[in-house]
Amino acid sequence: MLNIFLSNRVSTVFVIPILLLLFWFGSFSQPLPVNTNTTFVYELFYNMLSDYPLYNRIVGLIISVFLVFFVSRIFNANDFYNKENAVPSVVMAIMIGAWSGFHFFSPIYISLFFLLLAFDRMLNVYHQKTIIRELFDTSFLIGLAALFYYPIVLFVLTIYAYLIIARSFSFRETIIPLIGLLTPFYFLAGAFYLFDITPVFVDINTSGVFTTLIYESGLTQRFYLVITVLLIILSLFHIFKILNRAKVRVQLSRKFLLIAFLNGILVYWVSLSYYPIIESSFFLMLPAVLLIPFFFLESRNIYRKIGFYFWLIAALLFDYIAI
Repeated sequence: MLNIFLSNRVSTVFVIPILLLLFWFGSFSQPLPVNTNTTFVYELFYNMLSDYPLYNRIVGLIISVFLVFFVSRIFNANDFYNKENAVPSVVMAIMIGAWSGFHFFSPIYISLFFLLLAFDRMLNVYHQKTIIRELFDTSFLIGLAALFYYPIVLFVLTIYAYLIIARSFSFRETIIPLIGLLTPFYFLAGAFYLFDITPVFVDINTSGVFTTLIYESGLTQRFYLVITVLLIILSLFHIFKILNRAKVRVQLSRKFLLIAFLNGILVYWVSLSYYPIIESSFFLMLPAVLLIPFFFLESRNIYRKIGFYFWLIAALLFDYIAI
C-alpha cells in the first residue's frame, strides 16, 4: 500500500479520501466535542455548524481532505525531492484520523490553512533581492491563523530564525514581520470597538493537561504515541543525513522544516496552559507531518513498510478501540 504514495499517481486522489473516511466513520454518530477558552473568531466559526453534528462532521471531513492534499502540494512545490510523491498526504491523513478529537469542523482547520500558506510563502524568499512583500504576507497569514488560536503568534519566531540562516541582517526585514503579524489584530480590535465587545485574550489554565496525557492515557493511545515518536526520531535522523546533499535552496527548505518543528513544540507547550482547546496538538502535528516523510522516502524498503503498517494499525486501534 505504501508504494502507491511513493509517486504522485492519480490513484491517490481516491485512496486518501477513502483512508480518511475509514478513520472518520465511527465519529459520525458521536456528539461534538466541547471546547473551552476559545477565541472570539474560533467561536464565531464553530457556532455556524454546532447545532448540526452530522453536517459538522461531514464538512470537517471535506476540509481535512483538502488540507491533506494541500500539504503534499507544498512539499512537492518546494523540491524537497527530485520525484513528486504523496507521502505527506498519507502521513497527515493518518495523524488526523488517529484521534477522533479531530473529526469535526474545527476552526483550527482554517487556521492550519493560513499557516500552511505562510510556510509556502516563506519558502520562496531564497535568492531574492527584496523580500518585504513575502515577509509581510507570511506574518500577516500567521496573524490570521492566530485569530483562531492565539498561541500561533509564536510561529513568527520561525520567520526570524529562517532569516538568520538564509539572509544577512536588515532592519527593515526585522520590523516588517511584526507589522504584518499585528495587522489582523488591529482590524479585530476595530471590530471589538464597533460592536462593543470586551475580549479576554489570556486565560491561564493550570489543570495539568500534560500530566494527564502521560499518566492517564490508555494502552492503544500509548502504542500509537510511541510509534509516532519513534517515526519522528528516525525521520530527524534521515533529514540530518541528507541535509546538505542538495542545492542550497533545498537545504534551506529542510532547515526551515526543522525550525518549524521546534517552533511547533513551543506552540504546543504554551497551548497546555493558554487556551487549551482539544485540537491544540495540531500545531505539534503539522511540522511532524512534513518531517515523517523523510523516513518513508529515505529508509530501506523493509523498514519503511514495517514502520508504515505498524503505525497504521496503531492509529486504527487508537481511533476505534480506546483501552
